[in-house]
Amino acid sequence: MIHKGDWKLHLFIEEWQLDGGRAKLAENHAVELYNLKDDIGERNDLANSNSARRDELLDELLAWQKSVNAPLPIQPNPAYNSKASGGQNKARGDRE
Repeated sequence: MIHKGDWKLHLFIEEWQLDGGRAKLAENHAVELYNLKDDIGERNDLANSNSARRDELLDELLAWQKSVNAPLPIQPNPAYNSKASGGQNKARGDRE
């Protein structure tokens, strides 16, 4: 997440890394952009309608992640069970 002036950008790392990154930005919903001055409740995602601001903040965030050598996921969690209800997963011993 990066907050700059009235703007706030959320980057959902797993979706970004594992679902195509910038190339599939419109499909993977990895980025959300909000103008907090007009939308303090973060209800109106402007990521697709204000791509210039999105890209500016996204570039800053990615550059920062690189500068601090932030560890990022590179493969899916093998214990995650997308079919489980209520966020249950195999790692906790839950059944499908």
